[in-house]
Amino acid sequence: MKQAAFDVLAGNWDGYIFNKNNYYLYKNPNTGQFEFIHYDLDNTLGIDWVNQDWTERSIYSWASGSQQRPLYKRLLQVPEYRNRFSFHLNELMQDVFHTDSLRIEINQLQELVAPVVAQDPFHGLDYGFTFDDFYHGDSIAWGNQVAFAILPYVAARKASALSELENFTTPEPHIQSSSIRHDLPFSDTIIFFASSPTASTSSLYLEYGFSANDFSSIIEVFDDGIAPDTLANDGIYTVQLSQSWNTPRLYYRWRISGQNETFPCSGDFVHLSAAQVGLLFNEAMSDNNGVILDDQDIPSDWIELWNGGFSGVNLTGYYLTDQPQNPFKFELEPGFITPGQFKMLWADNNPLINRSHCSFSLNNNGEELRMYRMEDGRPRVCDWVQIPPLETGISYGRAQDGASNWIEFGAPTPNQSNQSTGMANKDMIMVYAFPIPADTYVQFSTPLNNVSLFDISGREVYAADAISSLNTSNLPEGIYFIKCLQGQQRIIVLH
Repeated sequence: MKQAAFDVLAGNWDGYIFNKNNYYLYKNPNTGQFEFIHYDLDNTLGIDWVNQDWTERSIYSWASGSQQRPLYKRLLQVPEYRNRFSFHLNELMQDVFHTDSLRIEINQLQELVAPVVAQDPFHGLDYGFTFDDFYHGDSIAWGNQVAFAILPYVAARKASALSELENFTTPEPHIQSSSIRHDLPFSDTIIFFASSPTASTSSLYLEYGFSANDFSSIIEVFDDGIAPDTLANDGIYTVQLSQSWNTPRLYYRWRISGQNETFPCSGDFVHLSAAQVGLLFNEAMSDNNGVILDDQDIPSDWIELWNGGFSGVNLTGYYLTDQPQNPFKFELEPGFITPGQFKMLWADNNPLINRSHCSFSLNNNGEELRMYRMEDGRPRVCDWVQIPPLETGISYGRAQDGASNWIEFGAPTPNQSNQSTGMANKDMIMVYAFPIPADTYVQFSTPLNNVSLFDISGREVYAADAISSLNTSNLPEGIYFIKCLQGQQRIIVLH
């Protein structure tokens, strides 16, 4: 409604409402909501190519009469939205759309660029504009498509709009948007932001809990500039939560005091823990000296993925990134990777070749890689590795496929098992765990000594000297690794 009010006042006839042009509907992956973005605003403020006086066109019937424009026409049929549209029209005319403030702004811009325009041999080639045409464009119309100078257009458009403006009431304070900033599960801190530009909003409430129907914890939040809020009275409300999380998700929503409506309407959530999946980073090389060539016969940096689970992994919705703040940097090509299968990706920052080439390269000085997958519309980290500085021809990989410890390989093993590096395993005894998947317990085929249980992130969650079975009823769902004197065994816990 606010952008529609701008179009109507500025005479942006080459936008969505009149000419169905120069706009995007952008679906924000962080909110799941569409955002309206208009651009290319050259046909405004008195420019006309269609023989229309844009200073007089009705503000409530401004769209093309013969074509559908539901985002304008239908919304104006809803009294609440029509009232808000009228409010924004008046707000813009009182605050910015008047000749006094625009004259100052225009004169400052003219003085800034005038010396360069006077020396520019190209500025008049399109239509024959002279320097005087430029310098007096705020007050004298050039003619032809420049039907009005800027300030006379603003004065005429404002007078016409005010004469037609319907009575309106000031809308209730509202929350315009919300977002969060975090580095979960690597940090225990979440910073919440809400935008409520209505000046009369003195405080908001953040309501949160740990299930989709639980918003029982409530924090009053002020726009007072006190940390973590950065600037007082800017319409941005900020609050920080820091604690050790032992639950998969946190659900939250915002509410204005005295109102029943919340934002988002049904709440939102953030993943607090890593997803436990079979797909893992297994090996990587940041300075390939020809150990392996890509499909273009080039020694590109590479990343090896491995499915260490017991079932195939659908790669749809998986992402890799070397920038934690951008989890969607490179989307894996949809398809399946079977248990024990490897997948090679070329980290050459050349994704236009095909979907096996990443949109980033690996830094010789080391960097962090992360893998995310979409779960219920939100990215959740699956695996990560901090690659150290590596010399030419050296790779960095798990000591064994799926192992928690990483080592440098002088003899890299791209697209094959890391166990082929010569690690001795001839004395290992095969250990079988059953049932797999497990629910309340796991039984082992032989008693185990010096036992450690690790989750898929490599964190030790259990240790014992000698066991023949393991109680899994208190473990979260996921993939775990048993390590003992006899060797290693993957187990899956499924409640």
